[in-house]
Amino acid sequence: SSDGSSSGGSGHHKKKKKKKRSFRPIEYGFYTEFQSHERGFDRLHSVPIEEAINMIRFWPSQQAPGLFMLTTNDTTIKLWKLSDKKVVKQIRSRSSDGGIVVPPPDPNAEFVTVAQCKRQFPNAHGTCHIDSISVNSDGETFISTDALKINMWNLGVGNICFNLIDIKPPNLANLSEVITAATFHPTQCNLMQYATSLGAIRLCDLRDRALQTKDSAVRSFRTAKGDGFFSEVVESISDSKFTPDGRHILARDYLTTKLWDIRMEKKPLVVFPVHDYLEEYLSELHQNDCIFDKFECASSADGSMFVTGSYDSNFVVHEAMSKKSQTIHATSEVLKKHKRKFSFRSNKKEEIRARVAKMDFAKKSLHVCWHPVLNCVAIASLNKVYIYQAP
Repeated sequence: SSDGSSSGGSGHHKKKKKKKRSFRPIEYGFYTEFQSHERGFDRLHSVPIEEAINMIRFWPSQQAPGLFMLTTNDTTIKLWKLSDKKVVKQIRSRSSDGGIVVPPPDPNAEFVTVAQCKRQFPNAHGTCHIDSISVNSDGETFISTDALKINMWNLGVGNICFNLIDIKPPNLANLSEVITAATFHPTQCNLMQYATSLGAIRLCDLRDRALQTKDSAVRSFRTAKGDGFFSEVVESISDSKFTPDGRHILARDYLTTKLWDIRMEKKPLVVFPVHDYLEEYLSELHQNDCIFDKFECASSADGSMFVTGSYDSNFVVHEAMSKKSQTIHATSEVLKKHKRKFSFRSNKKEEIRARVAKMDFAKKSLHVCWHPVLNCVAIASLNKVYIYQAP
């Protein structure tokens, strides 16, 4: 949705001086709130069901007025409709002849936002928790993903889903990888991609076959496997998305952000370093479990810039053309321009170590989002959401 938010092309161009973009904090006004899920209990598996929401996705409905969104907790997906309705207070009275007099509606009546649950999509992932959902460009279907399978749903049918991918082995002891992310193509409803903990991204065409496997993927993207002790952990992809034009895939692992061309699976177009300065601290990060943090990534509307999260309430903005990155500290305070931006790119190891020693690894900017139309980004750090906009 281009009017709401929730908590590089090729060709011939004339040479012109490009204005450097810088981000500044902006404020969003409160719209509404509602209870999406409630705490429950799974009697079949004897486990509690948390009410916490794992993901929210807007549904771009063109047929009905109002704002539609999909929300999911660990087990159930819900379709909500948000609409503004007038509060009409009609006081009926009786006329002298005994009839009922209904006064005309008050044109100055207040509007209230009403949230209606239009449909539920429950109990399709068994004991696995739903990690993500992705809306298809056909406006009729969406997918839900857990660690072992991907299901496809139709918006009009809440009790039946179709299994697209299932990587669960007959013996769980032989499990070698799990699904970490999955999204539909932004314009071609038959294409989808999913990423795994082995650092692989697989592009699937749903026209080829009903049940997809790793061997049936149209293309598979993966860099050469490292030989370090923590290579398998740091190469696991925490998030992957198509760029808005659908020509590239943006993927984030622990140390880098990679940009892939979907027509070229040999190597990524660009590798943006994010946490390369933390390579010598992987052992300490493993001990405090920070090495398992899952950072998201997002692309700007024109696909020329990308954003991802980091530690110490920082987020990193990459520029595709120049292949440069800048680290920005997320804060609500209005700071001077030169104090908001800094870089870990230094040849002095002592300087890098001093900066790392001062970092607060508890302040993680795991969730990021780029507005689909405007040039602004949202960053979630702890219990706060920061929204920055470039002029």
